[in-house]
Amino acid sequence: MKAERNYKEKIEKLYKILGVAKRLGYENEIEKFLEIAIYETSEVLDAERSTLFLVDFERDEIWSKIAQDAEISEIRLPRGEGIVGWVIEKGKLVNVEDAYKDKRFNQQIDRLTGYRTRSILCAPIFSREGKIIGAVEALNKKSGTFSKEDEEYITILSSQIAVALENLRLKEQLMRENIILRRELQEKMEDVFVGEAPQIRNLLNTVKKIANSSASVLIRGESGVGKELIAKKIHELSVRQNRAFVKVSCAAIPDTLLESELFGYEKGAFTGAYSTKKGLLELADGGTVFLDEIGDISPAIQAKLLRVLQEKEFLRLGGTKPIKVDIRVISATNKDLEEAIRERKFREDLFYRLNVITLYIPPLRERKSDIPLLVHHFIKKYNKLMNRKFEDIEEDALKMLMEYDWPGNVRELENVVERAIVLGEEPTITREYILLSSERKNEQPPRASLKDSIHSIEKKAIEEALQKARFNISKAAQSLGMKRTTFYYKMKRYGISPRG
Repeated sequence: MKAERNYKEKIEKLYKILGVAKRLGYENEIEKFLEIAIYETSEVLDAERSTLFLVDFERDEIWSKIAQDAEISEIRLPRGEGIVGWVIEKGKLVNVEDAYKDKRFNQQIDRLTGYRTRSILCAPIFSREGKIIGAVEALNKKSGTFSKEDEEYITILSSQIAVALENLRLKEQLMRENIILRRELQEKMEDVFVGEAPQIRNLLNTVKKIANSSASVLIRGESGVGKELIAKKIHELSVRQNRAFVKVSCAAIPDTLLESELFGYEKGAFTGAYSTKKGLLELADGGTVFLDEIGDISPAIQAKLLRVLQEKEFLRLGGTKPIKVDIRVISATNKDLEEAIRERKFREDLFYRLNVITLYIPPLRERKSDIPLLVHHFIKKYNKLMNRKFEDIEEDALKMLMEYDWPGNVRELENVVERAIVLGEEPTITREYILLSSERKNEQPPRASLKDSIHSIEKKAIEEALQKARFNISKAAQSLGMKRTTFYYKMKRYGISPRG
């Protein structure tokens, strides 16, 4: 009878372990996974408390995010510390009847928690490749000490936890990649930067040179010139090309949400934070982050971003543990950041961290020779998207495009071509389907704005300063009380050649 009862109990335990494996297999969050694993370990082994330790290979530590009914939320130990450290180092199961008589036992944790450990049963967790990735530990058998059968159960449990843990990490990786792909698919179609004008050839040559550097890049230019496309080009040519490219539209996200979007948050950080969420910086680890409209972020976020650039780490909202990230930051703006610094709206130290390399994209009105090339590129693009068969644009229609000043730059040109393809008749885009805004160059020109007048005066002053300094940029900048980088940026902005 006793043997039959023991057999039934064993079958029940094994079924229970199978149920644990199924529950763990459904989990998508590591915190919930650990909660289930340690609770069920205690239940199966009739233990007072359990802990699941994982190896942090980057820090060379072992850690447990959650210890069941524990007074501390996280335990971190050097990799070989304590009985659990020994198990992870040696890859062997340990059954200790009296913890305080074992020299390997770390009594400090009991002193921190106020808990009294008596007996310990601990088994290593192996990956599919045989690598030790953690250990599961049961403390204080409720009646007597841990038995040989308990050693069997914890070994089976550890193998089931290992499979579920690796599946969870694979799911996390796939979810992370899926998030990135969904963000990319929100764009109508992955595009390329098109242009053959001398300024564009020089720009693309510079992009090739800087692609494999880890230096931060600041892309400047008017709205609609293609700053995001240049950022993507840098990423695609870099060693990070197979990792994530994450775009953050700083101006489009309310400031209160931008912080949690960038840095993520811990469970319980604020009302409604029911689980931990990784931020976009963390999701981009190993890849590139593109911060569009960087000039619109608040001083508080500027300070946090500065830490990311300086220390390569940040804190989630509500978090205390720094998160290390390996990312390249590319930012873009159409604003005058130097003016924002003078007005104390933008941090000067952050500006220099972002502005290691500056790229300037000229507006379309300064490279009109690229308009025919761009038009044919957009014809091909929207033919494919809309299943149309346009082959060309008539001469009069192209002339209209060449005479227009394009305040909305390439983005506006694309919209004009898209509309013509939607409404026009194949195979040629004709003049009647070209709709431009009311401000055209061949109409009565508007009176110059104050901003245009200032730019005209500034351009003339820079040209005169260069001539007086015999085209020595440093001396010319000094004569106008400007920093050399600001002076050079303005030269590029106004299309002033450094050689006269």
